[in-house]
Amino acid sequence: MVAPKNFLFFMISLLYIAGFFIMLGLGFVGTVHFVIGSAIYFAGSLLSLKVLESAELKKLGATTLVLFLTNLVFFSSIELVPLVDVSFAIYWILLGNLVLLAMLNRKLDRRPFRFPYIKWVLIFLFSILLSAIFAAHIKEVIYFFVINLGAIIGFYATIYLFRDSGKSLLTMVKWLVGFGIISSVFAVWQLYSTSFKFGLYPFIAERDQVILELWELVSRVVGTWQHPSYLGIYLAISVPLAVYLMFYASKNKVEAGFWGVGIIFMSATLLLTNTRSSVLAGFFGVALLYIFANFSNWEFLHRLPNVKKIAALGLLAAAGILLYQFVFVSEIYTKPQASRVDTSATVWGRFIRSDSMSTESLVQRSQLYSLSWEKFTESPVLGIGAKNFPYEVEDLFERGTDAHNLVLQTMAEMGIIGLAAILLLYGAILREVYRQLKDTTGLRKKYLEAVLFASIILILFDGIFNNPLYSLRILAIFWLLIAFSFVNSQNIRAQNQD
Repeated sequence: MVAPKNFLFFMISLLYIAGFFIMLGLGFVGTVHFVIGSAIYFAGSLLSLKVLESAELKKLGATTLVLFLTNLVFFSSIELVPLVDVSFAIYWILLGNLVLLAMLNRKLDRRPFRFPYIKWVLIFLFSILLSAIFAAHIKEVIYFFVINLGAIIGFYATIYLFRDSGKSLLTMVKWLVGFGIISSVFAVWQLYSTSFKFGLYPFIAERDQVILELWELVSRVVGTWQHPSYLGIYLAISVPLAVYLMFYASKNKVEAGFWGVGIIFMSATLLLTNTRSSVLAGFFGVALLYIFANFSNWEFLHRLPNVKKIAALGLLAAAGILLYQFVFVSEIYTKPQASRVDTSATVWGRFIRSDSMSTESLVQRSQLYSLSWEKFTESPVLGIGAKNFPYEVEDLFERGTDAHNLVLQTMAEMGIIGLAAILLLYGAILREVYRQLKDTTGLRKKYLEAVLFASIILILFDGIFNNPLYSLRILAIFWLLIAFSFVNSQNIRAQNQD
């Protein structure tokens, strides 16, 4: 017989999951389906008011975060225009539920709570609003403010709900990597399957011509119908996390082997996205993980590096490259978009190439850098408005083109005030996470803290060539990684004792 407490938890989780998948799978079909799904989910939220134990609230919070990641990753893997609004609505419903669970936990845990980075966060959010003064498109400024506010709310709710409790973190990391592997499988299925192109794709394209235009644009290089930028940076985040799971968190050889196969598959798919910056970011993240996990406190001066791990990583990387080079590349050339691929599909062409596509890309990026500087000089203090840069260059470039550099785009859109705000905020984050890494005791926590720090840095590194933190989905994942770092290091308890 099921205990009443366990039955209540089961029912709430069931309502969460059922409502979520109805919203996710049928929300784009019609408003009625979305309302039904949200009503079912809200019923689960109402039942959560009856939960009286902190441990149960944290389990429900972990379930909510898994659904939260599912929403983010699904819409990062396949950019369907009619579903963007659905994704955004689900995003806020799940975020609201996470806040509710954190507030319910407040009744059971009355210890004082101090909001990390609150001063820098408020300055940054205020700088976004200030940029609206000279903005031609106020709606875009509001949208950018809202997505940053949502990601930050998720950060605070997560560290408050899970403070002094890191049991769920390893599970969350496994879900993150698992979604990366699933996204890779989905990409390869699109590459080889005719059912997607001639079945699902035409059905969705009939609903919105913009999808047809968008997918024809992004698929002309990679041979799939996924948006390469979103998928690329997510896989770049997932690869070092998978390396951590394989070498530092696996319970047995079977589990380690599973993550190893995942690393090979994600690495090959990462090359398939044709996002060179994400490929570099992924390998950079793995290198940082190794440094943070093994070289802290100058340990490398006293002992040799772990040669076995380096050799294993080299073999995994080689296997991923060979899978892409000798399996995926030949399939790319069978696609209608092969005329745009030329020699750039090969591994050699991805990184050391001089074909027309590479030259065109470099010229366009140089032009974007120049234009972003011009826009900054036009309004150096407050900028032209957050997320307004694409409108300023739409006559010269494809719709939605950004500056491909986080600093330059921030300067152009939010001026020197916005640039100072974002540098102070991210600088404070890096400084604090580094302190947490140094102060973390115990090898398990240290290794997890190392990979979280590496993942945070690699996202910022990708900002040199792209704008991952201008994406709702990657921005939310970025702040979740920071939250996981806080929970892992039990920094909340230390702050409360200051």
